[in-house]
Amino acid sequence: MNARFLCTITALGLTTTLLASCSAAAEPPAENYRGTIRSSCAPHDAPSTELRLESIGGSHWVWFNLWPGERVQLPMVVRFDADHPVGQGAYCVGPDECEAAAWGEVDLIAADPDAEAFLGEWRLGMTDGRVASGSFEAEWLAIQAMCG
Repeated sequence: MNARFLCTITALGLTTTLLASCSAAAEPPAENYRGTIRSSCAPHDAPSTELRLESIGGSHWVWFNLWPGERVQLPMVVRFDADHPVGQGAYCVGPDECEAAAWGEVDLIAADPDAEAFLGEWRLGMTDGRVASGSFEAEWLAIQAMCG
């Protein structure tokens, strides 16, 4: 009787483990984006860096305006939210369908000098809790914004 009981317990344990692993929601893979990076102006008229990225496989795009207080150098991570106002971002699904992000993160990883492009990753947290993310290649536009 003990052997039968142990087999039943073992079978229940394996079934529970299998169901838990099958029902766990996997995070969607990060999408690839391509776009531009250029000089811009922050809302308070200080110099900033603007990043506009379009999804390679879709019709949506993201926008960032970053003013970390120091010159952009590689590698560099810029994180912003209500407590750290050093940037802003938006997620757009149509021409007039953009949603401002509650927080964001841009990780400038490397530069390709031959293509004059920056490589990196980004994340945006929306006010309803959704998180969007992707990797990108952004071409440097040699345009100097006049702020102030």
